[in-house]
Amino acid sequence: MLKLKYIYAILFIFYSGLMLSQVLYNNGRQIYINSEAQVYLNGSLTNEYGNIIISQNDTNNAEVHILGDLINNDKINGQGIITLHGNWTNNSDFQCNQGTVNLESAEQNIGGDEETVFFNLNLHENGQISLSNSVYVTGRLNLKSSVINTQNHSLNITNTDTASLLVNDGFICSSTGGYLSRKTQTKGNYLFPLGSDFEYPIKRNIIIKPSIAELSEFNARFVNVNPNDQGYYTSLLNDSIEYVNDKYFHLINRISGVSNVSLTMIYESEDGDFNHIANWSSTPNPAWNLLNDSYIDSLSIETNIRIDEISDFSNPQFVFCYKGSAPADSIPEPEPEPEELENIIIYNSFSPNGDGFNDTWIIDNCPNCNVKVYNRNGNIVFSSDDNSISWDGKYNNKKVPDATYYYIISPSNSTEIIKGSVTIIR
Repeated sequence: MLKLKYIYAILFIFYSGLMLSQVLYNNGRQIYINSEAQVYLNGSLTNEYGNIIISQNDTNNAEVHILGDLINNDKINGQGIITLHGNWTNNSDFQCNQGTVNLESAEQNIGGDEETVFFNLNLHENGQISLSNSVYVTGRLNLKSSVINTQNHSLNITNTDTASLLVNDGFICSSTGGYLSRKTQTKGNYLFPLGSDFEYPIKRNIIIKPSIAELSEFNARFVNVNPNDQGYYTSLLNDSIEYVNDKYFHLINRISGVSNVSLTMIYESEDGDFNHIANWSSTPNPAWNLLNDSYIDSLSIETNIRIDEISDFSNPQFVFCYKGSAPADSIPEPEPEPEELENIIIYNSFSPNGDGFNDTWIIDNCPNCNVKVYNRNGNIVFSSDDNSISWDGKYNNKKVPDATYYYIISPSNSTEIIKGSVTIIR
């Protein structure tokens, strides 16, 4: 009992100082907060040197409410509850094998020289959290409707329970790098709530469902840029891919595990018309390859494309694509392109970039010509029965990739068919 009185006396001295300086500054003491205690700090907590123990037992948890920042330069044992309104900076040793940290402000940062391992981490209802170092959650992360910006760090959920991540409308943003990592060990659905931008959010989640209860680990990132900007060119298409999404793609890595999983990728109708998933391959020739077993999940409330069995994540770039239905042998054989044939003038390239110059492909001096343009998989991307429409480089009101396309022109006053190619250069 004397020991407890001594510890409370120390806490009282430091707390009294807080009322003047607005900072609880520990410089060499052990501070023990009993499991039935509640401490409110109207300022910041700096543990410069010493050990702070926030205890818990079977029925009660010590609670520490901090209106300012928490800076740990030595040891904090956080088995109870920490509610923080400022920034979290861990430069040394933070331990908790139970414990809960509540982040209660609209904008907060988690960082420091050392990575932080939380047990339970609860976020503000509509907060924005930035990571300045990697974070681990061994219990449960309640994202609510908040956004975590990983920057170039990682958010790692090591608890293999599918309910180890709870979310309403929140998401993980990794616009400048980093990723969300989850460990799996059940045959349940593991949600990866991914997105970009806090002010004007775009959310494109994925779901991974293992086929067996094998310990695995996946990390994922939503990359909200044109794949061309990263060197994954949308004009390089294999199989019967007609086009791929040029707005964004996903990076999905498998860190451990070998068994098949079901992969579901969710998109919005505003993104375009897709029916499959493609995967980038660097060898033998760089190109997007069709995942033939992927399909639109028509039974889902959301718009998504799914592949039931996939185990190869060696090429982690995944993108939505559209697979055409026309046979490849319908591609016309290219012939030397006539610049002028019986006064018909056909241009072999155009640049539909909106600058007012060569924005459309036109055929001069060919009234009532029947015009058809194919991609290299033999799918029609443009047609005009009487040459009354100029091609603007779009199919179904979406831009087609920069590439070479093949045309067949049938003049109305001749039985001769003109074949050739036209290249889009934006």
